[in-house]
Amino acid sequence: MRLLREQGGRATLLCESWNRAAEPFDEIVTLSGPGPGYAKPRIFAQKANDYLQKNSFDLSFSMERGIRADIYRAGDGVHRIWLERRREVRPVLGWLQNRINFKNRVLLALERETFDSERTGCVIANSEMVRREIERCFDYPQERVVTIPNGVDADYFGSGDRERGRQALGLGPEEFSVLLVGSGAERKGHAARGLWWRGSETGRAW
Repeated sequence: MRLLREQGGRATLLCESWNRAAEPFDEIVTLSGPGPGYAKPRIFAQKANDYLQKNSFDLSFSMERGIRADIYRAGDGVHRIWLERRREVRPVLGWLQNRINFKNRVLLALERETFDSERTGCVIANSEMVRREIERCFDYPQERVVTIPNGVDADYFGSGDRERGRQALGLGPEEFSVLLVGSGAERKGHAARGLWWRGSETGRAW
């Protein structure tokens, strides 16, 4: 967004809420409405679609399901596949959780709308796994799906003291460690893969 503005463009953010500084956006539009929690994604998608229809933009970029957009970034993967994995790991409890949570039905419906080639111009997958999931589940033109992995500032993260960091975490010189950043522990499969977590002063370390 900063680069876009440096080149003379303008950027509007559509969101449910925003508690940060406005920069680098020219305008922040909050779209929310009353309703049960499971219906929130549908409510936001409808309000966003109404706003986009009433206002003219050269490009629309969406990170949420169900919004008509030139570009959709599938950063959460495919919800249908996630539900399948949950059933595999927890055959009884997973099936029950999938059925009784109405939000799953809302997300599945929004997802089908998202991968309608008439509604979405192109799709960014953040991994080859996600790209394959899209190909398996939807009749969306694969030539309009591009894989762009999440970026990492190698200079920043590679400038620390590795040994001191391992000592601070109590890791031995031969122990293999993996750092997973973000929420959604069940979705990421930590327990199913035998990974452990522990708290730290700055948050949780998995």
